[in-house]
Amino acid sequence: MKSSTTIINFTFAFFISSMLLAQGHTTPALKIYPGKVTLEVGDSRQFEAVYTDTAEVESDTTVSWSVSPDSLGTIDTTGLFVAGSPGECIVTGTLDTLMDWTLVTIEKADGEDTTGYEYQHLVILPRDTTVVLGGQVQFQAYYPSDSVSLPGAPVDSALTWSLAGMPVGDLSGEGLLTTTAQGYGVIRAQIGEWEGSSFVVVTDPASDTTGLDTITITRDSPSPHGYTTMGVLTEGELWTLGGLPHPLNVLNGGKVYFPVGSLTEDIRIHIRLPGFTRLDGDSVGFTHKGVIGGIEFQVLVNDTLAEPYNFETPLIVGLVYKRGLLKNMGIDPSTLGLYFATVEDDTVIFDTTGIGYTTVDLSLNRIFSSVAHFSSLAIAGEVGSAEPLDTDPVSIMLPAGYALHPNIPNPFNPTTSIRFALPRATDVSLVVYDLLGNEVVRLVEGYNGAGLQRVVWNGRDASGRRVPSGVYIARLVTVDYSNSIKMLLLK
Repeated sequence: MKSSTTIINFTFAFFISSMLLAQGHTTPALKIYPGKVTLEVGDSRQFEAVYTDTAEVESDTTVSWSVSPDSLGTIDTTGLFVAGSPGECIVTGTLDTLMDWTLVTIEKADGEDTTGYEYQHLVILPRDTTVVLGGQVQFQAYYPSDSVSLPGAPVDSALTWSLAGMPVGDLSGEGLLTTTAQGYGVIRAQIGEWEGSSFVVVTDPASDTTGLDTITITRDSPSPHGYTTMGVLTEGELWTLGGLPHPLNVLNGGKVYFPVGSLTEDIRIHIRLPGFTRLDGDSVGFTHKGVIGGIEFQVLVNDTLAEPYNFETPLIVGLVYKRGLLKNMGIDPSTLGLYFATVEDDTVIFDTTGIGYTTVDLSLNRIFSSVAHFSSLAIAGEVGSAEPLDTDPVSIMLPAGYALHPNIPNPFNPTTSIRFALPRATDVSLVVYDLLGNEVVRLVEGYNGAGLQRVVWNGRDASGRRVPSGVYIARLVTVDYSNSIKMLLLK
């Protein structure tokens, strides 16, 4: 009887399988993307898992990740692999009884002794984080462990700590950040040739959180809608790009912070590769010299495209780039900038209007800026000499000279816009003073890309307090230029 039951069950299973095949159905499968890859020591790659059901419908899925041998690299629960040592290893994804794997070849980084390109990395904890205005956060530096990206022994020698980005607070010599203003900062620690970094966002706990608008993040997919929803968040949240399959996986690791008050309506943001992207098999490149990364943010309101889409308060955007591209293209990392990019025929037009506080994180291959609207963004170096590959030279819309324009409006209450022009990338300081010469607030401090830039002053000092009515001086200083304007605040 037991044998008969086995035969009946087998016959039934065979009948069902035959019916599924006859109707065009297939066996469920798991596929790991990308396929065979080659990385350099220290590089990372985001792996994705796609599940195909019996109706041949694909969908992203969560799997258990492993790497063998684990002495060559690490992989976290999201599929982010970090290459540790030269050799070959297998990255495997497992979902119940389904499994797929891919081969990873790790090579020694070319030119490891090239100054400005390769670094001895420290691990800074906490990693990318948020902290409330007026709060404190203690950062600690560690040497990497055998697991590459995990902390090892703490650095017990004297470190040099620094804060780049917006003037969000005061950083002590021991790595203690005391926040005094909203915005973002890049915390850096260095000892000898070792250095590391962490990204921090300062939020205002007093912000009105009633009736917050939502942001739905989507990407292209073969679904009936033509897109897949990657996440839904609200104002005040920090979103990290992840789980994007090839070829969008070059965008993984980017960050977008939506301050409370940045929206007046619910929106959908569709993630795409920009028009200046070039696909060559498993490789993703860019069609214009000097461009090493980019992303297109399409904003839709009630499924209607709105481009460009202006935010009430600028967002904070961080994009990643591949260190190897800098070496291959001979780009000096100090020339990198973030630009709005418009493709017209064979030309990419770069513009920085609405982009401010650009900061390059050389430790983790990222670039951060405040961004006033969404369209296409590009990471580029030395754009003044950029040109499309095998086409005519690129027309770059850059200012002919330095300028500090009158603020608009003037008089103002409570905010005013200050615009300035930079013909080339340089270190910039834009500071507001009172009539007695006392510093009120630093609006810009650090390296900025070339172009016309706009900064909004909200009439508050560095501690976030509203300043009284009166005349204030905004002074712009670069290596080659300085100028001042008068601004009248009326209440």
